[in-house]
Amino acid sequence: MSKQRLWLVLVLSLVLLAVPSVASAQTPNLDYDIANGHFFTQTNGKPLGAGPEGYAVTNDGGVPFWDAYQQFGGPGSLGYPVTKRFVYDGFITQAMQKVVFQWRPERGEVWFLNTFDALHDKGKDDWLLVYRQTPRPFDTAPDTGLPWEQVVARHQGMLDQNQAIKAAYFADADPIAHFGLPVSYADMGNSFVIRAQRATFQYWKEDVPWAKQGEVSVANGGDLAKEIGLWPFYATTPEPQPQLSGAYRAQSPEYGVIPFLIGSKNTTQRDLEKMLDAGFGWQKSLFQWYWIEHAGKGQFNWVDTDRVVQASNALGIKVIARMDFPPDWARADKSHNGPPDSYQDYADFVYATVDRYKTGSPYGRVHAVELWNEANLAREWGNRKPNAAEYVQLLKAGYEAAKRADPNITVIGASLTPTGTYDDSVTPDDVFLQQMYDAGGKAYFDVLGAHGAGYKAPPSMSPEQAAADPSYGGNRIFTFRRVEDLRAVMVRNDDSGKQIWLTEFGWTSDPIHPDYAWHRVTEEQKAQYIVDAYRWAKDNWSPWIGVMALWNMPDPTWTQEREEYWWSITNPDSSNRPAFDQLKAARQNGTLP
Repeated sequence: MSKQRLWLVLVLSLVLLAVPSVASAQTPNLDYDIANGHFFTQTNGKPLGAGPEGYAVTNDGGVPFWDAYQQFGGPGSLGYPVTKRFVYDGFITQAMQKVVFQWRPERGEVWFLNTFDALHDKGKDDWLLVYRQTPRPFDTAPDTGLPWEQVVARHQGMLDQNQAIKAAYFADADPIAHFGLPVSYADMGNSFVIRAQRATFQYWKEDVPWAKQGEVSVANGGDLAKEIGLWPFYATTPEPQPQLSGAYRAQSPEYGVIPFLIGSKNTTQRDLEKMLDAGFGWQKSLFQWYWIEHAGKGQFNWVDTDRVVQASNALGIKVIARMDFPPDWARADKSHNGPPDSYQDYADFVYATVDRYKTGSPYGRVHAVELWNEANLAREWGNRKPNAAEYVQLLKAGYEAAKRADPNITVIGASLTPTGTYDDSVTPDDVFLQQMYDAGGKAYFDVLGAHGAGYKAPPSMSPEQAAADPSYGGNRIFTFRRVEDLRAVMVRNDDSGKQIWLTEFGWTSDPIHPDYAWHRVTEEQKAQYIVDAYRWAKDNWSPWIGVMALWNMPDPTWTQEREEYWWSITNPDSSNRPAFDQLKAARQNGTLP
């Protein structure tokens, strides 16, 4: 039989069947509106009302799951959501208790997945028979050569085996769209069961805890597929309670990565799905001012950023936009590595970007902006001596513009890189941070950005140990835990309520470039250190550590001649390195939360 996934054209008038895991009465505050959708806590695995975690159903990224959820009857008809968005068979998917949504972009429609067919395809028929009294599907050979109308008639003829189930099936306005075709039936002793492509009907011959004798219940296909492990691990973990307003406060930590999606149209979806596969919820992209406003002031090209933001949002991945690299017209010397001659030009660019991608925007949402990068290095400050007071003025201009555009945007400040040298080319990151506070910078960032290169040291090595051991560099900066020195500066300046987000961190395996080869680790060490870094942060830095963005998933054009290549956790062709595999395994087996 052809597994046709018929597209949905009617509002479903579903019969109210017994669904044990759907609450019969709403408890206050179990679900509520959020930007572009709704958030539900009913299926977070805890007693009702006992935890704030849950699952959102949204229209994010142009995928109208929230619209479809309301159209097809909401919780009473579809059950509550039991997963986040994920990719299944190449399509954006989200499971409800009873049905599973799939977005079909070629049709611009939400379809229902043939869940029980999918379980069959994954070899789960024996489990369904033994544990859920669900018969195996019958042989479909008799369907061969029949026109569709006769296939439908043959399968719906199975409903004649039980008139109560037949009545329940046809009580629906569009039973094929909702339930699919019947594929088998069996007498299971205390019940008579008819299995369909998307649902299983059970007629009860005796009382059971969830139904009375003579009643018909419908097995929850989405729940069953979740229980059996059909959905990926990252999709089944409840989301933190969303913040309805203000800057975002991350769980401690949250998982991010830096890919290269801008300018890489052919590999964007591939890499986003790869991120989901390892459980990354954040990605940081370069929103290069140079490219977006290249043609002249006020002349914006949003084509590529629209594409990346919408594709990320569609999969539930939050976006950090790094904003630097001025266009030719913004500096008299036309250099792209320093602040603009007019800080107002930068503020105007920040405003335009945040306004375009603000909360609820039809173009998609950027959740955080990183205002400049590594301002404590001359190479990032127009090849001039780093100047914290100047940076604070640039930060102030960008912060105020961003907040005017969207009060809910999260502004990341500084993104300092660790260095112990103090001369015209660099300022130590902890010194620069104190200079920022001295210049009044405290008021102009929501979270502190920092970089966390591990160098040769395992993530648990303290700055004191690295300073005392020349083999590890002989300086406090040569360890992942250097970020603790920045935290100490924040505490001294009464700013301990803010989080630190690692906007880049990682280890390199570079055997080629002398500036990096001295602190290279093996790919296997890199893998273990990354897992250990997330674990260390969870155990020792909570609650002040926020998003931790790994550097990197590579640009598809990179070769081994680029030093960035050696920091990557995947290869340019998207094949896995040990770091990717080990991180994914640690997330999946619970070693990492």
